Amino acid sequence: MRLQSYPGAILFLIFLAAQPSLVRADEREDFFESKIRPILIDTCFRCHGGIKTSGGLRLDSREALLKGGDSGPALVIGKPEESLLIRAIRRQADISAMPPEKEKALKSEQIAYFEKWVKEGANWPSKSAKFLAAKHWSFEPVRDWPPPRISNDSLKQNSIDAFLHSRQIKSGLKAAKPADKLILIRRATLDLTGLPPTPAEIDIFLKDTSPGAYASLIERLLKSPAYGERWGRHWLDIVRYADTAGDTADYPVPQAWRYRNYVIDSFNADKPYDQFLREQIAGDILANQGPREKYAEQVIATGYLAISRRFGFDSENYQYLTIQDTIDTLGQSILGLSLGCARCHDHKFDAISMKDYYGLYAIFDSSRYAFPGSEQKQRNSLMVPLEPPAESQLKWREFQRQVAQLSRELSREKQSLPVSIQHSLHEMDGDFEMQAPAAGGSNGVLVPPWLYEGKIAVTNAAQSPFQNLYPSGKAGISISSGAEDYSVKQALYPIYTDSNSSHLYVNLDFRVGNGNLPAKGMHRFRLDSIGSVPVFEILISADALTLKSGASIERLGAIQPNQWYNLQLDLDLKNRKISGRYGFPGSTSEFKEKSISQEWMGRIESVELDSVNQQQKHPAIDYDNIGVQLSPIPAFSEKPPAANNDKKLDRVSIAEQLQAIAGIDGDFESQANDQPPIAPWNAGPNSAVKLSVNSQSPFENLYEKGQLGIHMPNRGEYDGFGQALPKLSPNPQGLLYLGFDFRCESQAAGGNGSWRYYIGHGPGQSAAVELFFNGEKFFRQSGDAREAVGSLVCGQWYQLQLTLDLKLKSYRGSLTSHTGRVTFEGQFATGWDGTLNHTFIDSYGHIGGVRPSLDADNFVIQNKPLPAFDGPPPRQIRWRGIAVLRLWNYALSYCGWKQTKGFLARSSSKAPLR
Repeated sequence: MRLQSYPGAILFLIFLAAQPSLVRADEREDFFESKIRPILIDTCFRCHGGIKTSGGLRLDSREALLKGGDSGPALVIGKPEESLLIRAIRRQADISAMPPEKEKALKSEQIAYFEKWVKEGANWPSKSAKFLAAKHWSFEPVRDWPPPRISNDSLKQNSIDAFLHSRQIKSGLKAAKPADKLILIRRATLDLTGLPPTPAEIDIFLKDTSPGAYASLIERLLKSPAYGERWGRHWLDIVRYADTAGDTADYPVPQAWRYRNYVIDSFNADKPYDQFLREQIAGDILANQGPREKYAEQVIATGYLAISRRFGFDSENYQYLTIQDTIDTLGQSILGLSLGCARCHDHKFDAISMKDYYGLYAIFDSSRYAFPGSEQKQRNSLMVPLEPPAESQLKWREFQRQVAQLSRELSREKQSLPVSIQHSLHEMDGDFEMQAPAAGGSNGVLVPPWLYEGKIAVTNAAQSPFQNLYPSGKAGISISSGAEDYSVKQALYPIYTDSNSSHLYVNLDFRVGNGNLPAKGMHRFRLDSIGSVPVFEILISADALTLKSGASIERLGAIQPNQWYNLQLDLDLKNRKISGRYGFPGSTSEFKEKSISQEWMGRIESVELDSVNQQQKHPAIDYDNIGVQLSPIPAFSEKPPAANNDKKLDRVSIAEQLQAIAGIDGDFESQANDQPPIAPWNAGPNSAVKLSVNSQSPFENLYEKGQLGIHMPNRGEYDGFGQALPKLSPNPQGLLYLGFDFRCESQAAGGNGSWRYYIGHGPGQSAAVELFFNGEKFFRQSGDAREAVGSLVCGQWYQLQLTLDLKLKSYRGSLTSHTGRVTFEGQFATGWDGTLNHTFIDSYGHIGGVRPSLDADNFVIQNKPLPAFDGPPPRQIRWRGIAVLRLWNYALSYCGWKQTKGFLARSSSKAPLR
């Protein structure tokens, strides 16, 4: 460990050189070891030892003591009265007292020891042990201490008990009587799950008289999902977890729940602590090195870093504060240390120096943080995909093409496009759309992930006309002509090597300014890595394009001023060859298999634009659309490449795609908050039905955690919602499985009317199963008979699961909550005609009148068994596709489509789509 202190303090201790004495040497040595040395170690060394020493004084060797400190020699051999040492420990008025804390002042007999020692020559034994800093227990290696022996074996149920009872015996205390089984199950259940035991659980435990009853109880509680929810909360508190970005406005972060669930799942899986920490600090690195099936989990673990607090509305300009928050949290949660002070100065006694602090800072400053959005910038960007780059880049490009297609359709209708996610963390900010030209609060300069030196301007005039890589944009960067050097650099993620990538494809759009100006300097574009030559360098002058690879320089061809060019490169990293083409519409030049320098070390970490020939003025230049990716880049064009589904807008087709991705949209995550449901759901006539964040179910076994559920109010008028189902195919046994979550939320307006759940042929024409519920009871219908099967509590969430046997025309069901479970069964309605194509909940229950308000969520219908109520949440990554289709629906809503009687029709009042 390291202990530091600051120079400049007054002299504290100094020792007398040896002088002749009649006292025997061994007696003098004994006196030093027993009287002087312990005081030096316990009281003095904390400020006058280790790496730094106060006042320049050290006391860990005779030579250092004789040399003294900043105040000069502190003692006179044989003369205590003239020694600064003795005056300081006496706390005399003309000198700073040592130790400075009054409560730590030396006792009179200790001062007398030093007076005697100095007077007799300040003997320092040559064989005295080396002075070491007093060690703090928290920095010591973990030791496996053997349990102490205790005489009463009945008190030793486990190794921990031996430590407790040993200390009790030393303190004269007696152990309390063992808790009875009722108290024991209550303590254990509350401690491990945060919930009281249910009456059924108590009854089972009390009746279990086996020796392993308590161990079985603990195992059951540790396997409960509530265990991870209970104990995961403590870690989430330590790492300052929140669903919002923090600081000025607490802007919501809709993806934060994934990290929360990771923590809960890790506790429930009994994940080793070292693995738990490694995944949170470096999960993205581990994901690229580990099995594919663990990729998403390990990336999500880095939410530990991603949820770092954001500061100000323009958080890109306050990145240093976000990194400070990351380091503070790292120190407090993992090291048990507050590291914030080391940001500005060393501490004498802390194990972390200012140098260590900025070593950590450099690591996190080289990381790219996702941007969750803010009140001013209500969009998120640089979100990390849950798929490897080789998979995510292609899908992201397709997503961008689909959004661009929507933009064109909306532009034709003179409508604006809603804000969407701008960038994936697996792609660079190559189109500069994360930047902003000078206007409002922007200075028009580059912000992270770009780093720059010199005069660089973000401008709308530097937007390239080419759309082959990035389908649309509004900005690029401009460098004016002149002699001033500049550099623009961005780190690449992931890092590409000749071992993980066989081919790499590169894109750059550029435009050189007027070539008539006397500018003979050049611009340079390169892919680089630390400690290696670049894989290539493209040199751009006022009139030519040149390729440099190692010592080889080759002119590729002429270029014209004020003309946009597209440059594309194909890097064959395995064979170390580079091919490419450049040009503009009507003029293209190609080059093939030029050699990559043999000095290149096989690693690509960054992309850089800069100036060369510093002694010469360089021409003005605009840059845009920089890309580095694993998949081929389409040929340059002023029109974006067609999306895979680029065709005439068809609302019915979009609805089908939405249903294919979202299923029946049973978790309502393709809907909009505080709005009536849209396809595939429909609200009943004049129904007061809307989506609400307050109606989100707490259960996660049917769907991953979402944000929306459906709500119907506490009133007596008709309300209902439902949907026409896709074709349902039972399994070979003729079984279908369905489920949903619900609660009767409020009876503030009174009433005990019931709601009806229906599945059958058509909207109410031929029921297969009908179930009913209000704020007090849940009812089943079997054939033509109806009866209550369980009690309900208003405000409590329940999950209904049904198994439909289409061959026997019967069903089995369960109604489960956190407090209990009931099962029931019944026969299909006698008039059912054999078709299932509709499901709904409405107010035509068997009890009329005012009904309690209803929240419902997580509808599922499928031909395989549903997950258990206490099972883990499913991994269903559907949001990208849903987001695209929501944009399609948005576009169509502005392009003249309307919904009529359950079908989609085109309004003739709008101009036809082209």
